[in-house]
Amino acid sequence: MKNYYRFFSSFVLAFFFTLSLQLNAQVQSKAAVVSNINKNSRADYVFNLPFIEDWEYHNFTHNLWEKSDDAWAIDVYNGNDGASAKFQGSSNQTNYSSTLTSNWLDGSAVGRDTLRFDLKLSDLAANGSEFFFIKIFDGTNYHTIDSIANNGSFDWTSYTYVITDATAGNDFKVVFEASGVASSNILDWHIDNIKVSRGCDPPTNLGGELGWENPPYIEPVWQAPYSLQPFEPWEHWDSGENYSAFGTGMHFSVAVRWNAYSLEEKNGDTISMIKYFITDTSFDTMVLHIWTGANAENVIYSDTVTNPVAGTWSTHTINKIIILDASKEYWVGYDILGIVSGTFVAGYDAGPAINGHGNKIKIDDDPWANLTDYSSSLNYNWNIEMYVKHTVPDNPTLNMFVVYRSLDNENYQPLDTVDYIIGQTNYYYYDYNISLYHGYFYKVNAVWANDGDTCISAFARSELTPPHDYVYLYFEGLNENNTNTGITLYPNPATNTININTERVLTSIVVYDLMGKEVLKTTPLSGNKASINIAPLQCGIYLIKAKTSTGILLRKFVKR
Repeated sequence: MKNYYRFFSSFVLAFFFTLSLQLNAQVQSKAAVVSNINKNSRADYVFNLPFIEDWEYHNFTHNLWEKSDDAWAIDVYNGNDGASAKFQGSSNQTNYSSTLTSNWLDGSAVGRDTLRFDLKLSDLAANGSEFFFIKIFDGTNYHTIDSIANNGSFDWTSYTYVITDATAGNDFKVVFEASGVASSNILDWHIDNIKVSRGCDPPTNLGGELGWENPPYIEPVWQAPYSLQPFEPWEHWDSGENYSAFGTGMHFSVAVRWNAYSLEEKNGDTISMIKYFITDTSFDTMVLHIWTGANAENVIYSDTVTNPVAGTWSTHTINKIIILDASKEYWVGYDILGIVSGTFVAGYDAGPAINGHGNKIKIDDDPWANLTDYSSSLNYNWNIEMYVKHTVPDNPTLNMFVVYRSLDNENYQPLDTVDYIIGQTNYYYYDYNISLYHGYFYKVNAVWANDGDTCISAFARSELTPPHDYVYLYFEGLNENNTNTGITLYPNPATNTININTERVLTSIVVYDLMGKEVLKTTPLSGNKASINIAPLQCGIYLIKAKTSTGILLRKFVKR
């Protein structure tokens, strides 16, 4: 098996490089502004993706936009770097609906369709009566993606939506609709830097290790795209069972949180539901929230719970599209206002607490803290869960992975291909063409295909925090006594401590991450046994290099 992927036939390699040339030609073709293709007489012209509108030409006609009335105009001076399109409020528009609609866009190709744009609101009334709707028209139906209300002015803000469910493999139009009670309640909406693009899911969890067999090798390892792996939609820190509840006579908030990059496998998916358990309704108001950032600094969703129910799990459906960005820290929780003194509301499990994650609390105007900060006996996790809806590619067909190599992390060359096998999660490639005392960078991406169309994914990201799209491995020369036998690591995987037993006397121990960076170093006190505190390390794969009285011993371990 170790030589299997090394000896791919020249036919497969020739196929891949031919495919690469075809894809490059395809990308160049898609750069054209208009593709003159008749689509079942629905439109004379269909724009291929990516479609980009930055209003460079200061008009709506260049990219064939349709506006329903003259409330839409080009603002040459007030864009997010250049011009923008704007809807301007006026005193004579009441109970109105005004739309700006794109030309037809090609939704037939394989991949995940994404809509991104920048929006700015200059508000006057801040009364929530005026709306900016984002919709997709598939030729038959309008699909509402999101709506943004005039709850106060805001500067340029970026919005991103996965719209694959709405495009459904059809040609489609993007529709921006300003509507409401009276447009005089706002000054104007500005929109800029609109981009509709298509991508496909990349491989995941890129890593690597050295092989000290004869001949030695470097082994990049990775996993299939998350969309082709088993998926658990509910994210939570509690056990799923209610044990008791917390209460205080003051206003308080409770939340659970996830570190940046800890939800990497759900990046780009949609946060669609919140589940919670409360044990009493003796309060005035309960408000659900989703926050991002350190100490929940950014509120991205709020909704008041009407008719809360106690003594059972309640599921709240989020009424807007929230795309999960794994580079951000997420908090999910709720406020309790006007609680009756002596009642206990916020449900928690039997513990133990996942400190700093499952037990965040804020009482009155105090800063956020852990529940255990108030008493070590409050060793529990809140009964709060977040549902992430997984977006599965339409008619997914993953053909192969492509392995690239570089000596300088800049000039990457295709090294080989590895076939995707349905149901297989873990993949590897053995690179025997290596030299002593050289470092090598590796990248891996995926090639998808469907009905003659192809999509090349982004590169797999590593298991580091923050992740990179490459892995670096250094091949160090070994003398004749260097061996990978005679060493035992346990437990592996490990969380806090890893133990080493060897047949020889240990002289030094160094731990490297997958980038080749030294992260721990220690000198054993004596003998052939040692224990290393790995608690400070980020979760991921590491390499231990243990020097003994007769050579070097190498072993991989996993930090959980």
